[in-house]
Amino acid sequence: MVKTEELDKTDNSMIFIERDTALNKEEIYKKIKVLRDACDTGDDLIAKEALRSVVPTFKTPEEVNKEIA
Repeated sequence: MVKTEELDKTDNSMIFIERDTALNKEEIYKKIKVLRDACDTGDDLIAKEALRSVVPTFKTPEEVNKEIA
């Protein structure tokens, strides 16, 4: 759930931009390393879990479809 006071409006009434604290360079590099290491395994499940760990809002297509249904 996103707090509405942390959102900025866009020209499209269905699209908002969430304000968030920027990551520092070291945090970004750590997240990129997690993703690269996961991709290097060649395992889709590991890559998806790595993506979930570095992008808190990440949802698989299955999760999105389940929410819609």
